[in-house]
Amino acid sequence: PKTLSDISLAKAPNSTLSDSTSRKLTKEATISFQTKDFKSACAEIRNLITKHQGLINKESNYVQENKDLAASFDARIPAKSFNLFLQEMESVNGKIVDKQINIEDITADYLDVEARLKSKKELEARYIQILAKATKVTEMLEIEKQLNDQRTEIESVEGRFKFMQHEVANNLVHITITEPKIATSGFFGKVFKALSTGWSILLDFLIAVLSLWPFIILGAGVWFFLRKYRIKQKEKMKILMGQ
Repeated sequence: PKTLSDISLAKAPNSTLSDSTSRKLTKEATISFQTKDFKSACAEIRNLITKHQGLINKESNYVQENKDLAASFDARIPAKSFNLFLQEMESVNGKIVDKQINIEDITADYLDVEARLKSKKELEARYIQILAKATKVTEMLEIEKQLNDQRTEIESVEGRFKFMQHEVANNLVHITITEPKIATSGFFGKVFKALSTGWSILLDFLIAVLSLWPFIILGAGVWFFLRKYRIKQKEKMKILMGQ
């Protein structure tokens, strides 16, 4: 019969790749997109992700230093829909200015982790069988310790395996959308810039005037008082001259 040390030295079987092995691939796409209708393009992207049963992990909207509107999406798309999703991105309102796709083959690591997990679970089952037949307390305690250690290792390997399964089944997509500001070069661009600048100056002037309202009210009060005072003085002069 095998001792505990014999069992603990059991190794996972070597995982080899064969022609019939299903390749385990992780894919990641980075897409830069420009549009003239920012709100519409963002809505189309969200609808497209939902259509392919994807999940948006992160979405943010911001204004770039050059005043362009921008949004970014980090999403997971099911592997079975990944290629179709990228094709349908071409129909979104705007144009793709850059697209990069990275593919990594993790088949060897995937099969190795899968084999390790299977081996550790088999070893766990053998420990359970031995524990059921143990009669001595010391032997039972030693088996339980080995069993607990084995289960801890199983949880770690199982977590790694589930993560790899998720990575293979759901591909990562990074999408950046920008709406460039209206060009300010050329005659019409300069006209637009001049009108925009003039409007901004007018708004700033109105805001400055409104911020001075206490002084305006005070000045109007002083003017009204002085005017009334002068009228009374003139009336007094007329009375004196009449006498």
